[in-house]
Amino acid sequence: MAGGEVSAIAEMANLVANDLVKWFKWTKFPLVDQNFKCLKVEKHSTPRRKRKVGGDATQEASQDDGNVLVEDTIPKSHNHPVDVILSYVDPYTAKRVMLNTDLKSYQTNSISKTMIRNALKSLGNTIECARSSPDWKAKYNFTEDADIRGLLFVYNHDGDYDKNFYDIFRSTPGEGGDKGQGKIDITNLPISKGQLLHIIEPKIINYMLSIINDSANLHAEGTFPETEYFFYYPELTLHKTKLPKEVRPATIELLSAPYLIIEHGPIKKYNERTSALEDRYGDGFVVYYNRSGSTVKEFIYLLDTLSSFQMLDRDCSLRLRIAHDSPADALRSNFEAAKATYAEDWGFDHYKIEKLNRIELKLIEVAQKKFSATDVGWRV
Repeated sequence: MAGGEVSAIAEMANLVANDLVKWFKWTKFPLVDQNFKCLKVEKHSTPRRKRKVGGDATQEASQDDGNVLVEDTIPKSHNHPVDVILSYVDPYTAKRVMLNTDLKSYQTNSISKTMIRNALKSLGNTIECARSSPDWKAKYNFTEDADIRGLLFVYNHDGDYDKNFYDIFRSTPGEGGDKGQGKIDITNLPISKGQLLHIIEPKIINYMLSIINDSANLHAEGTFPETEYFFYYPELTLHKTKLPKEVRPATIELLSAPYLIIEHGPIKKYNERTSALEDRYGDGFVVYYNRSGSTVKEFIYLLDTLSSFQMLDRDCSLRLRIAHDSPADALRSNFEAAKATYAEDWGFDHYKIEKLNRIELKLIEVAQKKFSATDVGWRV
C-alpha cells in the first residue's frame, strides 16, 4: 500500500471523530499528532537485540541467531504518541475528563486481537506517563484538576465489520479467525491502579452517527431543536449534577450504556405572517436505545427506569428510538407486552395507561460512514 494511501486511511478516523465531538458536547484540543518523552524508558520501551560478532563490534540480531550470544539493550530515550486530546466536564463531579486518544482506522480483516492488544498496551503505557509528565501537561495546558484517561477509537473505514468487537476479549485459541492468539487478557495489560482505558469501537461509532443523523431528520421535520438539546442525567441519592443542563456532555459511560436520553424544550417556528415565533412542537424527551429488544424484561426495566425519572408522569412527548444494528423481529411485541405488564401492576389505571400509550416507538436507520482513500487523499 502506498504511503499516501496509508496517510489517507489514518486520516479517516480523525474525520469521523471530528463529526462526533461537537454534537456530543466534547472538546477537541487543537494540538494533534504529538509525541512526549517517556518517563519509564526501561519499563515501556522495547529492548533492541544485538549480537556479538567479534571483539567489541555488534550488529542488530537476526531472527535466527543460532548459538550466537544475544544481548538486550535498553534505548536511552523513548516517546509516547498522542493523536489527539478529547475532553469534557463530568456532570456529576464537575471534573474535566481528558481522553488521550489513539485514533485507529482499520479494514474489517485488520481488526484482530494482535492489533487491538498492541494498541491497548501502547495506550496503557502512554497514560501511565501522561498522568505525571511535565512535557504532556505543558503541551495540553494541563492546569486544572483533571482525570486523565486513555481512549482507543477504532473506526472501520470499509463499513463491513459486523462482529461483536468484544469477542476478542472472550474467545479461545482456534476460534474463528486470528487462530492461536487466544483472548486478550486484560489482566496482562499495563493498566495501573486507578487508571482507565475506554474503547469506542465500530458499533458505538455507528450508534453515535445514527443519533446525529436521526436528530437532524427530526429537526428537518420541526420536532427537534438545532442546538437547544440537553443530555439527561438524573439526580441520584448520593450524586447530584453540578453543571447547568445546557452544557452537560454525553460522557463516555453514557455513550456505552443501553440508552441515552435527550431532553428538549418547545420547538418554535418563525411565522412570516405574524412576524412572531410560534410553538411548532412541545417539549419532551427522546430516548435512543442501543439494545436489540429481544426480551420483554429489558423493556420492563426501561419503563421502570423512565418511571423512576418521573418521565412517564410528565405532560410532554416521549419518543423511544431504537438505534441498534440488529433489532429483534419481536421488538414491538415485546414492548407492547412490557406495557401490558406495567398496566397490570398499576391495576389498569386509565390515566397511567394513557401515559404509557403516548410513548412513540420507532426503529431508525443505523448509519455507517464510509470513505474512499482517494477522496480523503484530496483533503490531507
